[in-house]
Parts: sequence; C-alpha cells; structure tokens
Amino acid sequence: TPGDSPPAGSGGPKVSFDPKRLTLATYAIGGLTLLYLILSFFDWYQFEDEFSFFGGALDLKGWDNDDVKIAFFLFLLATVWAAL
Repeated sequence: TPGDSPPAGSGGPKVSFDPKRLTLATYAIGGLTLLYLILSFFDWYQFEDEFSFFGGALDLKGWDNDDVKIAFFLFLLATVWAAL
C-alpha cells in the first residue's frame, strides 16, 4: 500500500564477508600488510658516530616517515578490498 514504508535495513547495497570465499592471494595480502606494519617499527637506518662529532647516534624508523604511513594505509585498503 502507498502509506507503508519498507522494512528497516532493506535498502542499499549489502556488504557481506564470507571466510570460505577467501583465496590464497587474500591471505597473502593480509599477511604482508601485517608484516609491513611490524617492520615499520624497526630501525631502517642507523648511523653511529665514532668520534661523537654529531653528538651520538642517529636512527630512523620507518614509521617516522610519512610515506611509510601512507603506504601502510594503502596496503590496509587493499586488504579490506580483497577480503570483501
């Protein structure tokens, strides 16, 4: 009838997650994204001055660089897209 409204939750596209549908590639993307996150917290560059000319050691972790953060976000988006 014209006055009836559709039931709640019946409109729009439905997003579903079926773990049986995941492929080896999906697991690889997810696993490598997790590995990238873990490795981003390690020291990537390390410089130690023997003569203390610069006042000690200099190290750079991957997470200190904005490009690494952007790359991780893109990997995370790819993982979510592959899983759905």
